[in-house]
Amino acid sequence: MAAVNAPITRSEVRVRARSWIDQRVPYSQDNGSPHKNQYGSYRRDCSGYVSMAWKLNASYTTYSIQPLMNTIPRADLTFGDALWKRDGDSGHLALFVGWADGAHTKPIVWEEYDYGHFAEERVWSASYAATFTPKRYKNILEDPAPEEPDTTPKYVRSVVNAGNSQAYGIAADGHVVSTFWSANNATNGGWSGWFTIPTGYGDGVVGPNATVTVSTLNGAPQLFTTAPDGRVISTFWSANTTTNGGWHEWFPIPGGFSDGIVAPNAVVTALGNQIYTTAPDGRVMSTFWSADITTNGGWHEWFAIPTGYGDGTTAPNSTITATTLNGQTHLFATAPDGHVIATFWSPDVTANGGWHDWFTIPTGYADGVAAPNSVVTATVLNGTVQLFTTAPDGRVISTFWSASATTNGGWNGWFPIPGGHQDGKTRANSTISVQDGQLYTTAPDGRVISTFWSPNTTTNGGWHDWFTIPTGYADGVTAASTAVSATKLNGQPQLFTVASDGKVISTFWSANTTTNGGWNGWFPIFGGAGNGSVRS
Repeated sequence: MAAVNAPITRSEVRVRARSWIDQRVPYSQDNGSPHKNQYGSYRRDCSGYVSMAWKLNASYTTYSIQPLMNTIPRADLTFGDALWKRDGDSGHLALFVGWADGAHTKPIVWEEYDYGHFAEERVWSASYAATFTPKRYKNILEDPAPEEPDTTPKYVRSVVNAGNSQAYGIAADGHVVSTFWSANNATNGGWSGWFTIPTGYGDGVVGPNATVTVSTLNGAPQLFTTAPDGRVISTFWSANTTTNGGWHEWFPIPGGFSDGIVAPNAVVTALGNQIYTTAPDGRVMSTFWSADITTNGGWHEWFAIPTGYGDGTTAPNSTITATTLNGQTHLFATAPDGHVIATFWSPDVTANGGWHDWFTIPTGYADGVAAPNSVVTATVLNGTVQLFTTAPDGRVISTFWSASATTNGGWNGWFPIPGGHQDGKTRANSTISVQDGQLYTTAPDGRVISTFWSPNTTTNGGWHDWFTIPTGYADGVTAASTAVSATKLNGQPQLFTVASDGKVISTFWSANTTTNGGWNGWFPIFGGAGNGSVRS
């Protein structure tokens, strides 16, 4: 036990409090059967739990703990504070975690609740929460302000990309690795052991922070990534290739603008037979495959797509997003000033290879400025293209195109999607994945969070409050700078990401799962090259 009123930081409180939840400590008011772990021996009721979390010298009661707390405004509640009430000889005390709604009326708490329950996370109703008084431990210490973050992503999005029943990642040694699902695999949940895709240019080793892009060209899976020398390299699978598991040797796509050399941390985006990335000078560049091209493996020389806003120069670490709107290819990226920029190809544009001048999509929340290293994600929702990215404050923001909007090029003003887990805020360098009207990303606490649009939701623009997808391996907590990849397997949504120990983990939604919102517990995909660990 610690001395009375021993100082403790909020991060220490989090670690200590989480230990009882992870250990599923059952409720009891029996002083003779405390729970003992590395943080001491404490009574297993509500105030004993908070006493343990705050590192107090004894298991206080809701009455005796009062001198150790100050009353604070409800608006000042933050993690590690408490909600307290006393009613005659009884009372209750819970650790405040956050808000489950944008109006800040429904708190998320960690508590020892009652007999038949374990230490757990619960969401209180607004009416129940209103009966409690916000309290703060007198010797709570704010965590030191973090050093100015290094905004260069560390292996950002160098995680798992899924294409139907096959997943791809980057191993610790830089090789591209893959696994596939088959009903014939009786072990490992149907997933094969991970295998490398080597040989060819640079033996298929990729550069720092590289990711793998999966596409289909000429009916065959094709992969694109970047080599240590900055060149875009590619391979494809063919039943006619009898070695290397059917994968062709990696080959570079050189020539033209910048000789096909990309910027540091560049990602290759594919749409149809055309790929896009960024050059060292920040310009967007592209090439396309054609059966009419008899050199360079059928790939055209790289060319830049300049002119317009900022002359088409992108921010460091910007990723190009490509989609189709009104039958035309549209590109989205972020400019050095953080604004989302766009261009589209049209046969009516007679200059710049048919590409329109780059233009911004401003107005609305944060004026459409995105956080550093943000990606613009595009999907079709309700028959129109909708964009998602993250604002500098970490909120997910969105806009959509409408033919009825007569200003801003048809784009609606940007709006946030708040509410729910950590009020919908995301972790630095997070990426938003979307599938069938549902969004997935990572919260500051490393958990995968999701929301979905429904015409039955009459608030928040039709978007449900953000919720976590916990339980299972590592409780679903992800490594830093990790993305969430969404695909469909056997007709069910399936997610892939990377746990803090570098293991690839997955979950899937099923109508047969009656807990956790229908999501299965996260599970690792072991075996083979690196035993299922990727660069993280």
